[in-house]
Amino acid sequence: MKRRDVLKAGLADGAGVVLMAAPAMAAPRGRGLADAANSSWLQATEHLLSALPRSVDQAGKGSALLVSFQSQARMNGVFGIAENASVAEMAEFAAQMPKYGVPWVLRTRGAATPEFTELAESHGLTVQDQRALAVLEKNTTPFDTTPPGATVRRVDGAYAQTFLDVSVAATGVPADSVRDLLSGAVLDLPAASPYVVEVGGEVVAVGLGLRGGLLAIDPANEQLARTLGFHTVDTWTIAHA
Repeated sequence: MKRRDVLKAGLADGAGVVLMAAPAMAAPRGRGLADAANSSWLQATEHLLSALPRSVDQAGKGSALLVSFQSQARMNGVFGIAENASVAEMAEFAAQMPKYGVPWVLRTRGAATPEFTELAESHGLTVQDQRALAVLEKNTTPFDTTPPGATVRRVDGAYAQTFLDVSVAATGVPADSVRDLLSGAVLDLPAASPYVVEVGGEVVAVGLGLRGGLLAIDPANEQLARTLGFHTVDTWTIAHA
């Protein structure tokens, strides 16, 4: 697997991390697994936000307001966590977003309802696209074998600069857009599992697992996700500017 492909799986959705070798989920199939996956996504995101220089985390009954103050819109916004989350509650959260001065999104589970679309458009979020929420279930390993000649090694926050350098070189994203997301504080989170892939003593790829075994799949990376053993349990509709 090419270095660019490994990194692209996470960075394409604005998370700045790739979830590889993360502990897998054990939950009932069907909607029970979808509910557990969304709750696990929220928990993992809250872990990540807690390590950033500043953030806002407000949880409601069925949705959450999450602000990372990062430049990626999908790292800020109002996110439906429960199935059929209350649009009225999301509207209350959305009314707060302008004061933070960051690009943001409005996200719901499943297809957008007319009420969701109306709320999104009232805030100038007129474009909608979808992402699949996939899980790696218990006792599933995303990589059965290490590629020939490569060594996979778990590291810690001391490798923050290496993570940043490899990410920038592999994806072409500006360093400042992912610096906070790949900081030593993030890599040292109790829920984090940072890895490097080395060939001939050189780091050629990095991976950061956040507890939960989840992946938000960009359509362009669906084949890669399937290869890693992830399968879809839910879909998100994301409204953005």
